[in-house]
Amino acid sequence: LRAAVAYSWQRLPDGARTVLLRASAFRGAFPRAAAAAVAGADAAALAALVDASLLDLDEDGRYRLHPVVADFARDRLESRPSLAAATLRRHRRWFVSRLAEWRARMGGGPEQRDVVQAFGRELSDLWQAWNEAVAADRAAELYALARTVAMYFELAHRFREGADVLARSEAQLVRSNPAHVAALGALDACWAWHHLRRGSLDAARERARTAVETLSEHGDVE
Repeated sequence: LRAAVAYSWQRLPDGARTVLLRASAFRGAFPRAAAAAVAGADAAALAALVDASLLDLDEDGRYRLHPVVADFARDRLESRPSLAAATLRRHRRWFVSRLAEWRARMGGGPEQRDVVQAFGRELSDLWQAWNEAVAADRAAELYALARTVAMYFELAHRFREGADVLARSEAQLVRSNPAHVAALGALDACWAWHHLRRGSLDAARERARTAVETLSEHGDVE
């Protein structure tokens, strides 16, 4: 399979090759708007990759890379550090730029259920964005990601998986790092709700107290 991918790769024009390298930053399916923002893809480049069987177009209009193609492209992207860094930065910024809209649309209305389900399809890319924000110490982005992803698990009633994600996220942050403080406050607030639902009132109170103290100074205490 890798040999077949390599053959198709060699036949691509340079512009389409660069688009494929950048598209390997996505961990799941992605819409055309994301392809344009992150990979610099126009309709012609996307069509060329689909025609070469290096990119799949789903029925809902989203694109995805076959795992073998994704691995092939990521290997080559990683061999170009400056391009890789710029691509991951664009990937992070695109997903972070949509968080406020997602929170608003998940907050209520007739489309809430559909929006929650659609947001769930972005989790692998949001985790990628989170890791990049941690590495770059992006305080505001970490706070927005923590709030929005926790909101999703709450609305989707995926409490056990949500607790796993909270634990993994918290383990990556350091309370002495000013860039991490607001995000930790958001995670504390989410932990408080989680403990409350499980009937662990003392743990819920302790997390809530910590969240209020942290967010009153570094974030949205409400």
